[in-house]
Amino acid sequence: MAASLTTLAYASSEIKQGKFKITTFDVPGTPSGYGILGVENINDEGVIVGYDETSPEVGFVRQPNGKITELIDPLSNGAFQLTSADGLNDEGTVVGYYFDGAHAQYSGFLYRKGEFTTYNFPGLPQYSATTIAAINNLGSFVGYYEAAPAYKAVAYVNTGGKIDTNFVIPTSTFTEPTAIDDFGQVAGVFEDSSSVDHGFFRDWKGKITIIDVPGSASPGTVILGLNDFGWMSGHFWDAENHEHGFLRSPEGVFYQIDVPGANTTTQYFGTAGGGLNNFGVVAGHYDPSNGAVEKGYIAVPEFNTISWF
Repeated sequence: MAASLTTLAYASSEIKQGKFKITTFDVPGTPSGYGILGVENINDEGVIVGYDETSPEVGFVRQPNGKITELIDPLSNGAFQLTSADGLNDEGTVVGYYFDGAHAQYSGFLYRKGEFTTYNFPGLPQYSATTIAAINNLGSFVGYYEAAPAYKAVAYVNTGGKIDTNFVIPTSTFTEPTAIDDFGQVAGVFEDSSSVDHGFFRDWKGKITIIDVPGSASPGTVILGLNDFGWMSGHFWDAENHEHGFLRSPEGVFYQIDVPGANTTTQYFGTAGGGLNNFGVVAGHYDPSNGAVEKGYIAVPEFNTISWF
C-alpha cells in the first residue's frame, strides 16, 4: 500500500444553466423502473458503454452510428448473472465487472476485440469482490476491491501492475474512483457517515479536492467523468431531491444539464450525468416525464471546453 501523501481541500464553485445540443437514444430491452439504465462513459470516437438491469443485468456498447451490442462476460453464469460495462478508452478497451458464479464473487474484466480478461485484485481470498470503473489510454485503470469476510471497500489505481491505494478521505465510509485521465489523475465519489455522496478529484501528487455542486442536497453529488483538460461530469440532487446532470470546468463552474422532457417533478427522478470525452461531450441517462423507460442522452456543449488547466 502506498504511503499517504494526501491533503484535503474543498473546491469553490458556481452553477449555471448550460447550453447543450442534446440527442437521446433507446437501449433495447431496458425494463421500466427507476435506476434501471446506466450510461456510464463515452470515448473520443463517440462510443458509449453502460448497462441495463434486464434479467440478467447486461452491459452494452453503443457505436456512433447507433448500433448497440450486448456485452455479457462468458464466466457470468448460473442464478446470479451480471455484467456491468463502466468505462472504456480510445483504443476500444471496455472495463467493468461481472459476477463469477463458479467462485461466488464479483470480478473485474477488460474486454478488447471480442475477448474478456478477468482481473481480481492481487492476494484476495475467495468470495471477495473486485470492480474496474475506468481505464485511460495508457492502460491504467481504477476501481475498488472488498476482501472477504469484512468487505470494506478499498479504492485503487493499477498502473502497469503497480498498485496505488492512496485515497485517504477521513469523512468517507465508501470511496469509489470512477474516472482516470491520461496524466493518472482520478475523480470519483465517496459517501459520508450521513449517507450523502460527494465528488472528489485526486491530482498526480495525491492531493484530494472534495467537490460538491452548489445547492446540492441528499443524496448529494456524484462525479463520473474526467477528461484530459480537467473537465468533470456527473449528477446531483437539488434541495427538492430532483436530479440534474452537470459538466464542471477546471475553474469550478458547473454547467447544469437537463434533458428536455425529463421528469422534473418526481423526487429522485430527472437527468443523470455520466462520463465525458475530451471534446466535453457528456453521455448519461434520464427519466422521461411521460413514464416511459429510461433513455440515454448525448449532450454536446455549445461553448468551448478545450482549455488546459
